[in-house]
Parts: sequence; structure tokens; C-alpha cells
Amino acid sequence: MYITLIVTNPLLSCDNTLCFLEDYSVLVCKEHSTAVVNLDTHLLQHNNVPTATRKQIVERFSHFATVIPDDIELLEEPAQPIDELGEPLDALQCKTCRFVTVNKDTMRIHCNKNHQQAWKGEKSLLYNTVKVQSFFRSGGLQKYFIVDLADAEIDENARVVNTISGLLAEYELIQQEVEEELQTLEEAAKTDKTGWFKRTGWLEFLKDRNLAHLAYQARRPDQSEHKIKLAAELTEQLVERSVKGLATLPQEVRRWLRSARQSEVDTRPMARLQNPESQTVYASYMVRFVCFYLRIIENDEQRLKRAIARALTLPDSRSDSEEDSEEDSEENSSNGGNSEDGSNALQSRRTTRGQGQVDMMKDARELFTFTVEQQRRADTLWSALDGNDRAA
Repeated sequence: MYITLIVTNPLLSCDNTLCFLEDYSVLVCKEHSTAVVNLDTHLLQHNNVPTATRKQIVERFSHFATVIPDDIELLEEPAQPIDELGEPLDALQCKTCRFVTVNKDTMRIHCNKNHQQAWKGEKSLLYNTVKVQSFFRSGGLQKYFIVDLADAEIDENARVVNTISGLLAEYELIQQEVEEELQTLEEAAKTDKTGWFKRTGWLEFLKDRNLAHLAYQARRPDQSEHKIKLAAELTEQLVERSVKGLATLPQEVRRWLRSARQSEVDTRPMARLQNPESQTVYASYMVRFVCFYLRIIENDEQRLKRAIARALTLPDSRSDSEEDSEEDSEENSSNGGNSEDGSNALQSRRTTRGQGQVDMMKDARELFTFTVEQQRRADTLWSALDGNDRAA
């Protein structure tokens, strides 16, 4: 039996649920799936609740008689799961003394030290795999008790089966739509038949585009691309600096950053990835994106310079043509039909030369459109990279 009170903090724009488990004389925060020893401290550290609001909440729950962690009576095992304590955890139970832990290294040390059991060969002979819960999740107050998920697993399995069936039906429908549309798309796009391209709209967006050209513009910097190479290095440093900066942010801010919902914080704060290789992979995606749009900036700059150069040389060409018009006329008269043949040959060479040049930036320029502000900032970055200005 438990008593629940919903406390709404307007600053957090979400409901933080607190409940009192009367059978155990414990106050529990449902949001963090843990019992609370000091409510004021918990609200401050985990929810960043203002002082005045914290005082009101503490007063509201002050009449509940709670016990200290050491006096909490654990349930008779195996017990029914307590929903307010969150999802049961995977744990190991020693077969010799029934010691329970959620950490395999702790179990290894326990078996070696307490039972002189070697940690080698078939480990399952030393422990059982169980599901556990604890009233506390941290602070050295964890006391795990084994829970029985037999009934819960039956309901969960039925729910999973229904969910999977629905997803499969949806997948088959999407797959059919994708197959129909793939018939009209270029061969490169046909490599993806998972439905992801359809869901994101990439198939339509990339329709009739040269994916090889696009991928080439998103490559890592070449040795000759000094400015883009510098930008790539700075991007990697920026990612690492940002990750280090997470530790300086309040926990509540990091919980908002980690949340996938606009109106609800995540139960865990954003933190550095445990696997350093994962950060390297994600950083490489950002680097390739930076290389992609900087190549577009560089290409636009080069095209503008060529256009200006053509505009500057055009008047001279016209002048020269006018001065030599009479000479050309005489020459044409003397050469007769040969002039027409020469003109056709020159035009042919120009056409051939134009047709032979493949604009590998065309699709990238047309697909990646800057806003005015984005263009200004990108141009500023490109200019700052001229002098290897890392500070800029």
C-alpha cells in the first residue's frame, strides 16, 4: 500500500511524482526509482527545485513517518516487483552463501576472497543469474532483494509479441511502398530497402542525384586542402572540449540535454560516452559535414572569381574583335569556304571541351542551401581559416 502525491514544479514544466510506501515506511521518488533519505537535498541535487518550492514540498511530506535505511525490512524472497522502484536489474547470486551483487567483478572478488573459488572455466557453477531491486540506487545504501518476474514476464511477453506483430505489419507496408518507388530511382539508392530512406524522405530528396559525387564532397580532407584540414582538426577539438564541458553543467541541464522529449527530462544526465571509439565515430560525422559545406563555400568562391575574370576580359575581347574585323573580313574573303570550316571546328572544340568537364559540385550546391545568416557565418569561418587562425 502506498500514498501518492503529484507535485508540479512550473520551473521544470513536468510532474515529479513522490510516493510514500506505507508497508515499508519509505518515501520514494518515482522519477528516479529510488527511496529518498533527505527530501530537501534530493529535490535540490536531482531536480534543482527553488528553495521556496522545496520548503513547501518538504512540509507536505513531513507528517509521513519514515525509517532510516538500515531499518528498512527487505521483502521475503522471491518477492513481487515494486513498480515504484523501476525495472528490476540483472544480478548475480552466489551459490555458496547467496550473496547478491549486480557487478561481475564484485562477484569474482567475493568468490576468491570468501570461498577461495577460482574464477576460471565455467563461471555459472559459482553463481545464479537473478533479477533484483533495491530501495536505493547509490550512496552505498544498495540492499538488493530478488524478485519473481514469472507473472510479469508472461504479460510482458504478450505485449512484446503484439508490438512486434504491429511493427512487422508496418514494416511490410513500408517495404512495399519503397519497392514501388525504388523502380523509378537510380541504382545507387536501391541499396537501401529497410524503409529508413522512405521514412526520412531521403529517397525523394536524393532522386536523380549522383550519390558518388555527394559522398566525394563529404570525404576527409585531402593533403592539399589546408584550410579544410585545419577546420577538421578544430572540429574534433571542439567536440572533445564540449564533452569535457558537460561536467561543469548542472545535472538538471544535462538531463534536459539527454532527453528526446521537449516537455520531459531524462532520468539520466548527458555524460561522456563510455566507449571512446563511439565519440570518435560521431565526431567523424561532424567533421565530414564541415568538409562538405566548406567545399561548397570554396567552390562558390572559385566560380565567382572565374566569372569576374571573364567579365574583366570580355571588353578587351570585343575591342580586339572590332580592330581586327576588317582584317578578318579580308581574310575570310580570300579563304572562302575555309573560314566557315574553321569556325565550325573551333565551335566543335569548345562544345567538346564543355561537355567533357563534369561538375562534381553541382548536386552538393543545389541540395545544400544556406540561409542568409548561415552563409554569413560560413563565409566568416572560411576567411578566418586563411591564416591558420585557430583562435578565430
